[in-house]
Amino acid sequence: MLSRVIAGADQPQLPNTTSVATIGVPTGLFDPASHGVPDTIAGYKVLAVITPENTACVGPNETRLVLQTNEPTEMDFLTRNDPSRVEDEITRLGLTEFARGGITWVGSEVSIEQFLTELKTWNQTVADLGYCVQYSPVIPVTD
Repeated sequence: MLSRVIAGADQPQLPNTTSVATIGVPTGLFDPASHGVPDTIAGYKVLAVITPENTACVGPNETRLVLQTNEPTEMDFLTRNDPSRVEDEITRLGLTEFARGGITWVGSEVSIEQFLTELKTWNQTVADLGYCVQYSPVIPVTD
């Protein structure tokens, strides 16, 4: 559902400054309508809105949309999805502030309950650690 790369010991650790690093995050904090975001964007369902108020380790300018694919498989999504169409629609709707941290995609079979369960696990992990895990970029290796 959610993929994350946990940095090695040599990576800097960030303090957890999020106000919601606990388990009991109300579902309404993720509701697109409560943020003025429509139910769908470019034909994709907006499952949730990730903000610093509802997710641990999200910076103040990293709000992002969680969009649900329509395609039945990952390969179908990768071959049929047109990222520029989604980006254009976000811009046309005046929602660029909600995609500053990127777009998170989830499969068509993922429910909001499953997504929030995974997110609660993430928030609890951060609370247990007491700091935010630094994401590491993927670096291609060539010969």
